[in-house]
Amino acid sequence: MKPVDRCTLEQAQLLEEFRRRAKRLHYEFFAVLGNPKDGSGGSVFGTTSESPTDSAARHARRAHIEWELQHGIDPYHNRKI
Repeated sequence: MKPVDRCTLEQAQLLEEFRRRAKRLHYEFFAVLGNPKDGSGGSVFGTTSESPTDSAARHARRAHIEWELQHGIDPYHNRKI
């Protein structure tokens, strides 16, 4: 299945729940999910003021940006729930 630049409402809500909890706990994070049946999916990313510039979360997000570009997905889109 070819990935698409689309996130379902259910996926967006799950990612938002994860993002809110990670921020509340003051964690840096990168999470991605996808449905292999229809190619839909999304990701969330965040750091803290203490996050190093070479953190694992930043590295994972940069790698995912490259993957998105290779698959014709806008890595700078802004998802609204």
